[in-house]
Amino acid sequence: LLRGEQGEFAHQYVVLMEVQAVASLKTFLDSSEQAGLSVQYCNGAEPAGKADVFAQVSLKANDLQATADALVSLKTPVGKGQSPYEPHLAIGSHSIAKEDKIRLAFMGHVLGIGHRHPPHTGVIINAAGDAQRIKLAKLMAYLGPVIDTLKAWKDAPATVPPPILLNEHCPICPFKKKCLEQAEKVESLTLLDRMTPKVMRKYHKKGIFTITQLSYLFKPRRQRKKRKDRPAGFNLELQALALRTGKIYLHQTPAI
Repeated sequence: LLRGEQGEFAHQYVVLMEVQAVASLKTFLDSSEQAGLSVQYCNGAEPAGKADVFAQVSLKANDLQATADALVSLKTPVGKGQSPYEPHLAIGSHSIAKEDKIRLAFMGHVLGIGHRHPPHTGVIINAAGDAQRIKLAKLMAYLGPVIDTLKAWKDAPATVPPPILLNEHCPICPFKKKCLEQAEKVESLTLLDRMTPKVMRKYHKKGIFTITQLSYLFKPRRQRKKRKDRPAGFNLELQALALRTGKIYLHQTPAI
């Protein structure tokens, strides 16, 4: 994205989550107005004036920018060095993922730079309308190296894309087709099921970089009589052999 490349259209699941997130935010704002709180809709602009709740706020600080779904004024007296506003994030799912917490922490980080005092907590509102308060201290400490890396990439864009590592996020990634084609072209080990970065680095240290190379490591072992009833474990070498030969292998003869 930093290099200006465009992927495919957004996955339907991503679009659905965005629609449900908008509905969750609307429900929260309506309930705030019914509770007697003053709500000001910024519509992507910076907040101006006074209000209990600022909706769809644009936060800018240095070269960072974030959009907070809502900034809620803290009624209780805030301590020294604490922001008077608490960021709120509306999501379209019922469960809170790690990515949602990181997004909330980034809002708090940009808000803290702009107001000189970072918020100690933030709130995530799920699709059911339930609000959960999240502590941001540890998450903001995690954000530092990530932001530094992104700034370095922005100042000096890489000439080649990062190494391909297929994972559970790939189905909703706009670059999934491009990565999959490249991985199949080079027979990357990441095409194998249950292949983790740690295991892949172990094979790379041994000079094994492709599925074909890994397939020659498989050696069937004679099973002991005591272990015949024990189910065989998953074997990456056997999976690579099956992909290379196009055959289905059985660990043991099935009992009729």
